[in-house]
Amino acid sequence: MVEFKVQKRNLLYPNGQWDQLEVEFTFKRRYGFYIIQAYVPTYLTIIVSWVSFCMEPKALPARTTVGISSLLALTFQFGNILKNLPRVSYVKGEIL
Repeated sequence: MVEFKVQKRNLLYPNGQWDQLEVEFTFKRRYGFYIIQAYVPTYLTIIVSWVSFCMEPKALPARTTVGISSLLALTFQFGNILKNLPRVSYVKGEIL
């Protein structure tokens, strides 16, 4: 939390005077964790999966191994990202 502002107002309504308290919170997100733990490993896995396009078409076992290894790495990476996110009842941005 970076800062917060508090305002107290005394408002006049037909039923009389009422106090209103307004609090505004300002938060700052730290992006370093998400970049190191989520984006960089995912991008590296995708780049490694592109290596199979540079292999000779006759090297089918090698291409298959690289493709399946990339899919497994992405699956485990996605599970790691979900494990570190808080449990909430709505859809999180990383899932989309």
